[in-house]
Amino acid sequence: MKSVPALCWVLLAGLCSANAVQLHHSIILDPDVVVHWTPDNDTNTITIQLEARTRGWAAVGFSPAGGMTGADIVLAWVADGRAHLQDMHAVSNSAPILDKSNNVKLLDGYENSTHTVVTFQRPLRSCDKEHDLDLGVDTTRLIWALHPSDPGAGGPTYHGSRRGVRSVSLDGSGTFEFPTDSESFVIRNTDTEVLEESTHYHCEIHKMPDLGGKVHYTGYRVRLDPATARYVHHIVMYSCALPPSAHGVFENYVRSHPGSKCYSKNMPPSWTLCQSVFIVWAVGAEGDMLPDDVGMPLGTEFGGSTYFMLETHYDNPQVHKGVRDSSGLEVFYTRALRPVEAAVVTAGHMVSSTQIIPPGISDFVSGSVCPQDCTEKYLPEEGVQIHSVMLHGHLAARAIRVRHVRKGRELPPLIVDRFYDFNYQQSRRVDQSVRVLPGDALLVECDYETKDRDKVTMGGFSTKNEMCLAFITYFPRTPLANCGSKPHVGDFLQAMEVPLVQLGNYTLPPITGAEYWTDAGFKLQAHIIEAVLNGSITEEGDRENNKRRGGGRDDWFNKAELSALRVYKDQDTATVTLYEYLTQLDWSQESIQHLQRLSNGGRVYHRCATDARHQTKNYKDIFSGPHAYPEFEPWTDSGNTECLQSGYSGAVRGSLDGAMAVLLASVIGLLLRAV
Repeated sequence: MKSVPALCWVLLAGLCSANAVQLHHSIILDPDVVVHWTPDNDTNTITIQLEARTRGWAAVGFSPAGGMTGADIVLAWVADGRAHLQDMHAVSNSAPILDKSNNVKLLDGYENSTHTVVTFQRPLRSCDKEHDLDLGVDTTRLIWALHPSDPGAGGPTYHGSRRGVRSVSLDGSGTFEFPTDSESFVIRNTDTEVLEESTHYHCEIHKMPDLGGKVHYTGYRVRLDPATARYVHHIVMYSCALPPSAHGVFENYVRSHPGSKCYSKNMPPSWTLCQSVFIVWAVGAEGDMLPDDVGMPLGTEFGGSTYFMLETHYDNPQVHKGVRDSSGLEVFYTRALRPVEAAVVTAGHMVSSTQIIPPGISDFVSGSVCPQDCTEKYLPEEGVQIHSVMLHGHLAARAIRVRHVRKGRELPPLIVDRFYDFNYQQSRRVDQSVRVLPGDALLVECDYETKDRDKVTMGGFSTKNEMCLAFITYFPRTPLANCGSKPHVGDFLQAMEVPLVQLGNYTLPPITGAEYWTDAGFKLQAHIIEAVLNGSITEEGDRENNKRRGGGRDDWFNKAELSALRVYKDQDTATVTLYEYLTQLDWSQESIQHLQRLSNGGRVYHRCATDARHQTKNYKDIFSGPHAYPEFEPWTDSGNTECLQSGYSGAVRGSLDGAMAVLLASVIGLLLRAV
């Protein structure tokens, strides 16, 4: 007997439902499991349809960490033409337990010879705070499991290997369809060698095609090389804002330069003019799309950029040899110009070794400030509207949030991801009523867990280092491109009773020495920009600047950065480098408390930078400090009292409508004759 292909059942799902609901988002969790859903914030509900290749039970759950413990689970099956649904939870890696309060509503369910399909509704914010997870913009780890038999009197039988987990954004941020008038081009790596290193960054210069006039960028999709996708952690496309004299040399870089290890001595210093984030993609994301009335200009002559630097971060933990990659980004644009133009600002902790996270702890918070002086200087009087935010941390990050402060009072956060997943970094849409006004401050905070580490973790580019960043797409466009901070390491050294530090030939108190050391670092970063802006840029000039700077950010981070400052452990012993001091430190509870107090509330240095088209040569126009951490009245979450209290109890049941069953049988008959 011929069987109906699984796809037929997917297509028929709308016909099969007696209470058909149009569902806007879908994800294939496994070849045997598909989930469709639509959230509705107005009614505080989410409607979910589970399609599973089984005639037994199927379950889908919402897990904070990807496992059974703490998971909020819905169990479904169909028996004797009737669908059954149970609201359950798990307290450990064992069989789930029925909730005392049922908060799922069965809308429809049926099965055929191969599949079970169940549609149900549950609150986004449930009144069952003990066993139901709130759903929304947080990363949601969808867990699933199947079994060929229906549950017995003792509950569901163990699923064995038919299970899985996948991170998704249930608010639908990763789901979009470009308009029919969209055109596109692809910027990709050119057969790039993935080095035999656990992690590295590759940079190369690209030029957009001549599009014959002004166009607006509208969004992007990632285009991963199937053979090497597992090595690609993130791709950033930076705009290059160049003086006219640099176009010729950048044209040569496009044609003949194979690319370079980013921020190393071998990378031409003029490439640091490519520093404004245009597109950022990270593992797990699909892409992003701007609102219908918003675009970003492409092409130097139209206020955008013609040249771009593609930065690709490769992870190769097994140090495989002979790997070559051609991944990249598909850039979508429209010739129908849009009335509003957008930009991207990078907020958060400056990528710096002074982001210090102690080992062996379950919760540590790194905080950073996009200060009110910066937004006051660059934002228009009416403020800017936030379109989306992509949160970025590395392997130790567990939660990330962007807090919003205005006139000494905290407003609701721009975005919070309580269950951040390093392997799923999709940009998230923000409530379109949210505006950031001149004088507002944004605080980016990351929660870290290092229980599995016995050495201190520092900020840096490797995934073994950490970052705490938010890439914020906003409109209307302004020159502001980077707004963040880093802590005053001298305050920590003083708290740890370090008597003196040594910087060059000078022996100084820890606070004074750390301030001179930090200032020297800012000068080094600004020197490269100043060097390439002085006069015309040539390839020979780039080579000479390379020699003068004696290395780039690769040499400046961790060991190199922290070795410039030497620390006296006491008055009599020889000095050690700051790197050695931190890595050899006995991380007592007292030292962790000192660091926590200073890492999220201590004095900071600010960075407030425009895009490169407006770049200043004076580093003091970009960096300032130290400044006090902002003081404000915290926002109090009322606890989301807007929850749905359900009157359902036990296992809710529904049946397949008889007329629909007849229609379904007729359609299946036609399909069987066609296959």
